[in-house]
Order: sequence, then structure tokens, then C-alpha cells
Amino acid sequence: MDQTLIITAAQSRLLASPLRLRILHALADAAATAAEVADALGETRGNVHYHLQKLLDGGLVAVEDTRLQAGHVERCYRAVATRFGQPAAAAGGGPRRLETWVQRTPEEIETLMGALEQLLASWERLPSTHPAGARTWSLAVDITPTVDDPLAEGQATHGPG
Repeated sequence: MDQTLIITAAQSRLLASPLRLRILHALADAAATAAEVADALGETRGNVHYHLQKLLDGGLVAVEDTRLQAGHVERCYRAVATRFGQPAAAAGGGPRRLETWVQRTPEEIETLMGALEQLLASWERLPSTHPAGARTWSLAVDITPTVDDPLAEGQATHGPG
């Protein structure tokens, strides 16, 4: 899943929940039911169902399939995206922002920073031909721990959030 979804402020608020992020990443490659996601994440089914409904209402997951299981209909959900962006401020290339959330160790983040530094350096070394319409762009990478990270705070990873 390589697409970046341009999201609203309301959708961005939905992504403030670490459990919702874990659910999105669990649904990135294959559709699954709420029960399957709950089992995979080690969370309660009710808690996962609650957060899945919020993600569905917000347009961040979609129902990919339904199936009859033990006399009731189960929905199979799939993440719409795992990378998110803000719309350009104006036609012609206003500021843009790409976002994703991941749970990683500090050592993994250092590895990520090294890879990003190499990527930026490769773009800096490209020859500039100054074609018509070319602009100078500022590229910034912020990697910031979230303030409500339950793993950092020692809190539970569920709840209405």
C-alpha cells in the first residue's frame, strides 16, 4: 500500500489513537474481520470493533467483503491508506505534508533517519536544469514521539480514545 491519502483535520484526529494506527497497519495488506484483527493485535474484540467503526465512519478503512459466519454477517475491513498528507495550500505547489505513524525502537528510528539523510543527499546531488516553472523547495523531516503514546507512558493501548 504505497498511496498517500490526503486527509482532513477530523481524519487526522482519528489517527491520534495508537490502537487505531495498529489496526490500520494490520489491515494494510489484507482484509480481515474485527475478530481477526483483535486476535492478531492481542486486543479485545469489542475494543477493536469500536475503533474500526470510528475508522470506517472517518473513511480510513473500507468494507471489502462480507461473509456469513455462524448465522451472522461479518464484515472484512481493509485500510484505505497508511500514509497521509495535507492538501497543497494553493495550486502551483503550496506547502505539502506527508504523515505516517509507526511504533519503533529508538535504534530503529536512528536507522530510519540515516536512510532519510541518504535520500535527501541523493536529491541534493541531482543536477539542476532550471526548467521553466521550477521552484526552490524546502524539505524538512520531523520524527517526533507522540505525546499520548501509551507505550512510552506505560498506559493501556485501548479505550475509547
